[in-house]
Amino acid sequence: MNTPEHASPITAQSLGLRLQTLRERRHLKQCAVAKQIFVSPQSYSAYEKGKRLPNILILVRLSRFYRISLDYLVTGESFCVQRD
Repeated sequence: MNTPEHASPITAQSLGLRLQTLRERRHLKQCAVAKQIFVSPQSYSAYEKGKRLPNILILVRLSRFYRISLDYLVTGESFCVQRD
């Protein structure tokens, strides 16, 4: 089981690569994604290039757009929480 204590560090470059992979797998252009998440194409390009990290609101929009968890979007891993 993966736990947050063992998660890989979050970097703009790793997030950018994940965003690029998600977009390309869906055969989308950067401007199309930018429009859907309400950012400029320049901002979205900076996210993919690892030059800028999106704020939490944009991360939520991206996770909803791609239908993935925030955990996966940010870390590349999914976490399970055990309840007592």
